[in-house]
Amino acid sequence: MSTLYDRFTASVGRDGPDYSIVLRARGAERDRLEDDLLANLDYYEIPALALMNSTKAIPHLRRRLPTSTGSVKAFIGRALWDLTGDPASVQIITSVLRPDDFDDSWSDRVNAANLLRGINRPEANAALREALYDEEYLVRFNAAASLAANHGRRLSDVKIAAALADGDRSKIDALASRLAKRPRSGHRKT
Repeated sequence: MSTLYDRFTASVGRDGPDYSIVLRARGAERDRLEDDLLANLDYYEIPALALMNSTKAIPHLRRRLPTSTGSVKAFIGRALWDLTGDPASVQIITSVLRPDDFDDSWSDRVNAANLLRGINRPEANAALREALYDEEYLVRFNAAASLAANHGRRLSDVKIAAALADGDRSKIDALASRLAKRPRSGHRKT
């Protein structure tokens, strides 16, 4: 392989690319990798640039945003959040989490729910709470896991699944209420 970018793209497997290639890049090789990622800006390149803390990527991401949809749009929002901390970037992600007439992909909503993990802001958590009632189980599950993480709650996958699997509103309401409570100090995974 001739470049780190070639190694990065060749590493893409079922679980995505090997981002450690990006994290280990140094010097001139890092600069070239950054330029290659920017030249091929897409699904995997966007989070790679955020991991690199590439301020050079910010104008490229902003230019790409108006024509982006689905997961790519959500990845741009998360990258802009990570690189700038701009609260408007949270709305970019939440817009993907909320289904609309133009893009109703459950996989995009799952990605958006996961991308909101670690953004403990009212607008992010409100969108995650709404997603607890999504028609798709995987969206509900990932929204609950992200919401729990944002609130410092550690819930087992089994408890999340039990509350969400059948879409029973009363169970989901109980889970949402539980997630909204402050965790006890020294709490254990339940």
